[in-house]
Amino acid sequence: MGEEASPDISGLIGQYAQGNEPNHHIPYLYNFAGEQWKTASMTRTLMDSMYTSQPDGLCGNEDAGQMSAWYVMSAMGFYQVHPGNGVYVIGSPRMEDLKLHLPNGKIFEIHVLERKIQKINISEDHV
Repeated sequence: MGEEASPDISGLIGQYAQGNEPNHHIPYLYNFAGEQWKTASMTRTLMDSMYTSQPDGLCGNEDAGQMSAWYVMSAMGFYQVHPGNGVYVIGSPRMEDLKLHLPNGKIFEIHVLERKIQKINISEDHV
């Protein structure tokens, strides 16, 4: 590999490959097992270790924008595990405040009260 190549573009953590777009939903599956804190921990670890502002700051191949889209959605604190059903699951927001204007005219807001690494879990939600 050339000097400018990323040393590990696979994004491997054990058998999980963040660098492979079809795997991006896997960290969010803990939510379906009643273990949201594991989703929060894994998504925060991935955002912190696999994404930087450097030229090699993305693991995997950013061929269609999915690597960046995963980060943006995860940083907002939610992700659509099944793209066809319109259901989103909770992760661990990195943004302190977020406001999304929805097509139906409603506004979806997220306000993070304590943004500390020790407090990455969602303790309460209001929809």
